[in-house]
Amino acid sequence: MPEIAQKDFDRSEPLFSSHSTYLVKKVDRMLAKYNILSLREDARTCCSADLVMLERSFLQHERAQLAKLKQEVNENPTVLKHYIPPTSENQEVLSFLRGECEPSGDELDNSRLRSESEDSQICSNSYVYNSNYVKTFSEKPSALYEPVECEVVSFDHQQDSLLQEAVDSILY
Repeated sequence: MPEIAQKDFDRSEPLFSSHSTYLVKKVDRMLAKYNILSLREDARTCCSADLVMLERSFLQHERAQLAKLKQEVNENPTVLKHYIPPTSENQEVLSFLRGECEPSGDELDNSRLRSESEDSQICSNSYVYNSNYVKTFSEKPSALYEPVECEVVSFDHQQDSLLQEAVDSILY
């Protein structure tokens, strides 16, 4: 450990203290600026490029799923039974689908296992995704950093070298 004279140490201590205070306040200002920019991003009326890209990706996936479902329905119309909730208004459609092509025992058991909530979840899948997606990006921490006023401390070369020596003596 290098030997430092007491007078040099006493001179470097206030410099170290003021410099460390300056750096802590600078970090606080940076966090405050980040929070302000984040709030501005949330308050925008139009979406940012990232959100537009995510939305397009989601819509592309949904279109692909819809095309796949349409192809399945064209090949086998009884597939629709799994997506129609068994309510009184849908009985006519369900009976038509049953009359057109009677399901096998396995398909009948599978259709009975589906609950109404699962069917409604499938029907409203895109709405559920969108509402959760919006909630995720709109929630903010309750305690936001406030901007901090502080003076800018400038050091000359000699003070910087003394400060660096003091820091080095503490760390090494």
